[in-house]
Amino acid sequence: MGTFSGWSYTAKATFWNPTMDEYDQPVSYVRSVLSCSFKAGGNLAVDSVGEQFTPKTTIYLEAEDADAPKVGWRVAIGDIAGASPPSDAEIIRMAMKHDASLFAEGTPDRVLMT
Repeated sequence: MGTFSGWSYTAKATFWNPTMDEYDQPVSYVRSVLSCSFKAGGNLAVDSVGEQFTPKTTIYLEAEDADAPKVGWRVAIGDIAGASPPSDAEIIRMAMKHDASLFAEGTPDRVLMT
């Protein structure tokens, strides 16, 4: 975790990465828990299909490319047990990566919007 932003990532969020079948339906999930910071809502954004939306939740975290949550993953705030996401888990609609070289940090900061 970077020295500049690490102090602010004191909450936890649980992410579920879906494994899809041939009909593009989730059949199982890979669960991970990451340290983060979050806020309800957010600024108007445009998702990957070009649709404007106002986020339900905006999540801030640090993650390497291989570990970073992606669009389509499910997320719930807190360390949630269970191999599958709960029914109230939100879907990530936008995932942005910020350049870590600005402060000579090693791990990129991420902003996720649901």
